[in-house]
Amino acid sequence: MCEKKWLRSDPFAEFKLMKKEVLRRPLTDGKLKVIENKKIEIERIAQVRDIFPFSCYTGLAYIDVKQLSRNQIATGIDGVY
Repeated sequence: MCEKKWLRSDPFAEFKLMKKEVLRRPLTDGKLKVIENKKIEIERIAQVRDIFPFSCYTGLAYIDVKQLSRNQIATGIDGVY
C-alpha cells in the first residue's frame, strides 16, 4: 500500500465545512469613477485599473475579458463600440 504512496486514512475525515454569510454591496457610480480616474504609474496595474471598470460596465467575467480579441468588438446599435 505504501509503495504507491496511497494515504492510510482520509485526511479530511474530521474536517467540518463552515459557511459564513458575507454582506456584499455593489460599487456606486462615484466609487467606480474614482477607480477609473486613479493615476497609476505602473503599466501592469494601470491595465488592471482599466479592465475592472470595463468588466463592470459590460458584465463580462475576467476570463471572458482575457479571451476577448479586437475583432470581437463591434459597433452597437447606438453607433459606438
